[in-house]
Amino acid sequence: MGLYLHTRIPAVLVLLAGVLLGIFTLDLLLGSVPIPPAHTISLLLGHPGNPLEHSIILGYRLPKALTALLAGAGLGVSGLLMQTAFRNPLAGPYILGVSAGACLGAAVALLAVGGVLLSLPLPLALADWLGAMLSLVLVLLASMRLRSSTSLLVFGLMLSAAASAGVSVLQYWSSDQALKGFVLWSLGSMANVHGAALVLLGVAVMVGLLLAYLCVRPLDLLLLGPEQARHLGLSVGWSRALIFTATTLLAGTVTAFCGPIGFIGIAAPHVARFVCRAATHRLLITTTALVGASGLLLADLLAQLPGVRISLPINAVASLLGIPVVIYVLIKRPTQ
Repeated sequence: MGLYLHTRIPAVLVLLAGVLLGIFTLDLLLGSVPIPPAHTISLLLGHPGNPLEHSIILGYRLPKALTALLAGAGLGVSGLLMQTAFRNPLAGPYILGVSAGACLGAAVALLAVGGVLLSLPLPLALADWLGAMLSLVLVLLASMRLRSSTSLLVFGLMLSAAASAGVSVLQYWSSDQALKGFVLWSLGSMANVHGAALVLLGVAVMVGLLLAYLCVRPLDLLLLGPEQARHLGLSVGWSRALIFTATTLLAGTVTAFCGPIGFIGIAAPHVARFVCRAATHRLLITTTALVGASGLLLADLLAQLPGVRISLPINAVASLLGIPVVIYVLIKRPTQ
């Protein structure tokens, strides 16, 4: 059995990497404007081509696909961290109020500056990220007093409710232009992440994934429960702080640049466990990152169908992909 797992798991990772590469390639080749595959490959190899095709492939499709890859990996891994930390299969990356905090930051920024900020993704992302970090600080302070994961979970839900209430108040008093900008942001988009914003997203996700890999042993021990983990020598408080920091860096940064994207973070870890069949987080983190990236790339591919001039909201498409997985977990869990 051990030999079977040893030979099977790398094959699964290779298969998932191949699926990811295939969807990434399709996301570059397909879109509302038909471009011959040979032209796309030529442009990607650095050869000069039609200026319009150059702008579409290198200025729009490639940054959008890279953003989907990074965001999907970040959301998937952050969901895995939360599901393990709370020992709850339906926990997602936004359970600590990260998404709600980012939404509050976006609402404050758009109310103060209005539609002008929509053309400046970096200041808007900074406002979102500060809101997410504020939520993290409050959660870390609460974790010093609340030893129960359930109590901390309820605190996160209450924090989300408070932030959502603040957003509602700001929406009520905002101008039509600011309200429209906030609604567009809340639908989620990866089309505006390019240049310096894409570099910052990439760095933040890489750092967040590194922190997640540093949490491998604490995550494995937390599967046994907080008390058993303490008996085995784990500092649960410090481990929670590191896990929550990684989650906020991953989910908060993705939300800041791409808007709130639901269900990828909840669904990806379950798909990863199904295909990986392993309990160790050293393998689960890698598998979940590949599944999350593939899932969001697929959502981006479906959101911009070939020949269709309009693009569907990425949040809606991602939810349609993730909801069946969550329903499956709800149905199967009582029998497990």
